[in-house]
Amino acid sequence: MSDKIKVLLVEDDDLFRSTIRRSLMKAPCEVNEAANGKLAKEMMMMQKFDLVISDIQMPFFSGIDLLEWIKSNQPTPTVLMTGFSQALETKKADDRGADGFLAKPFRESELLEIVNQFLKPVPKVAPAPVNLDKEFCKVAVDEFISSKETLFDIYIRISQSKYIKISHSGGRISDDRILAYKEKGVHFVYIKKEDFPKHVQFNLQIVKIAKESSQINSAKKIEFIRRTSELILENAFVNGVNKDSFMESKMFLETSLDVLTEDQNIFTVLSVLGSHSDFLYAHSLGVSTFSVMIAREMGWTSSPVLFKLAMGGLFHDIGKKEVEREILEKPRIELSPKERSQIESHSTRGKEILETLGNIPSDVIEIAYQHHEDMMGQGFPQGLTKVEIHPLAKVVQAANIFCEYAVKCRPDVQPISGLEAIAQMDKLKKHLLDKECFEALKRIFSYPSTK
Repeated sequence: MSDKIKVLLVEDDDLFRSTIRRSLMKAPCEVNEAANGKLAKEMMMMQKFDLVISDIQMPFFSGIDLLEWIKSNQPTPTVLMTGFSQALETKKADDRGADGFLAKPFRESELLEIVNQFLKPVPKVAPAPVNLDKEFCKVAVDEFISSKETLFDIYIRISQSKYIKISHSGGRISDDRILAYKEKGVHFVYIKKEDFPKHVQFNLQIVKIAKESSQINSAKKIEFIRRTSELILENAFVNGVNKDSFMESKMFLETSLDVLTEDQNIFTVLSVLGSHSDFLYAHSLGVSTFSVMIAREMGWTSSPVLFKLAMGGLFHDIGKKEVEREILEKPRIELSPKERSQIESHSTRGKEILETLGNIPSDVIEIAYQHHEDMMGQGFPQGLTKVEIHPLAKVVQAANIFCEYAVKCRPDVQPISGLEAIAQMDKLKKHLLDKECFEALKRIFSYPSTK
């Protein structure tokens, strides 16, 4: 291959094609243009090119149609330009053998980087595939509804060693594109794990207790996350639940934990909670998971709100870590008045513990403080009326009561099925629960509504 490569640029938008051409001229390229796929095909039948750069969506003869013809007739490296709304087409193009992708609107540096790849000799031995799954996390497309702009790059997953960027940081995604995306059957995209705190608007401040202990032990963290994932499946999965909804919430919780445990203080508190009592930690994981499920069922899509609910569920019983394990696991009927008072003080103590951590959102602190308040004004510690209770605390209250029935959280109590738990709540607790939250919980289990 000579110092210059011969590029065929295929784009039906005249202005955009002109912009790309100007950028390509900064590289050692000879640029030829085609306004559509059919014309590109005719040009390739008359002359050879070193590289084809084509849009995916074009009338009459799409980028994928052109790619299929090229691979069957004139094998030429082909890079396709793609966008957020073209994820399915991008996956299809990768299956058809596309040699690269460029996210639209493109960045000039990425365009020139792609061109430079084809100026270099092709390596004789392909590099070993790298597992990238640990670098990315899955995000529901619903979470981008009504967002003004994305704060990070967005990708689709082709395989564990291949992620393709489909949108740049700072790009705008319309609600219509989101809905069209869902109609095509795509419900998730991917972001870098390092961008997740931006996505949920969590200001992660790692507190360095001492120089030698400022870095969290990676092996301990991995083991903690692994054990947590097992506990969610073993204890929080309830028969009858909508499995897709459960797995989506489990995934969101695990990603949230991955971020939270970067903070030394938070990791320490969660580790203490997990070691204090498996039942207590399993219950907290269940409440966190079902809180996110209930919120999503109510149509809440804001990532920061879902993150606060996941945190609120995790930390709602953090005050119990200072109650003796023997008291927590004692049958309720055997509790003395003093022991009962100790347990009921956990809401206040939980608020105090979370306030000392420094970077816990105030909404999460309110969840821990108010999750035992109820709609009749008979809860504790404040006896708030239903209009005074924090909206997120109402969600966690419903999830908390449900998990007391359906998740094994005490050695002396066997959990019941999800439908049985809801039936018990309908019979005994309905007047204490926020109606919208309870109806959403019922829908998760296809339980008949009482409306």
